[in-house]
Amino acid sequence: MSSCSVFDDNSESPDFGIKADHVLFEGDEQRPLNRNRNYLNVRFSPDLDEDAVIQLLLDYNLRTFSPELNIVKNNFPALLKVSDKPAEAFYTQYGSSASDSFGNESGVIFALPIYELENSGKKSINNELLLSFDESITPEQSARLLDSLKTSDHLTRIEREWLGDLYLLQVSKELPMNALDLSNHYQTLEFIKTVSPNFGYAIQRF
Repeated sequence: MSSCSVFDDNSESPDFGIKADHVLFEGDEQRPLNRNRNYLNVRFSPDLDEDAVIQLLLDYNLRTFSPELNIVKNNFPALLKVSDKPAEAFYTQYGSSASDSFGNESGVIFALPIYELENSGKKSINNELLLSFDESITPEQSARLLDSLKTSDHLTRIEREWLGDLYLLQVSKELPMNALDLSNHYQTLEFIKTVSPNFGYAIQRF
């Protein structure tokens, strides 16, 4: 299968611009988030081979910046560029398994926005949360609360030695909120000390 047409060649394409449509709650502060409507942050299932990924990109007229498509082999997120529709047309619709969006394809783990944070550059959002409990919560209570959140909100804990008192949690497509919306919801829970989406690397390409 020829893959040349799925790579971005810097050709002229519509600019769908930036849209300020979300905020990130951090305690009592709100950080405005400007969503770039030209790009997607995507993670493909490691079960897909390169031909399957290329076919998905062709089916949805999306472009990649990865000439070797090692985004699948190494399970890395991919920066994709839209061509004929704004990025929100391709996002994963959480809680909607019947959606025909690119982001709800079985071979796509998530398709989520690229945000431009004020004074923080460009960031990718994925399907993970970083969370810590209030200091008044005992380890036993933390364990019970974590189990309750995992069960009610379809979360999976990802073990990382370097996290300290932080918990890294993966958000399932079954939940009707993505990681950013869930983070803002958790800000209202009194036993939560800190919570934030696990923003990815700064995007340098564009």
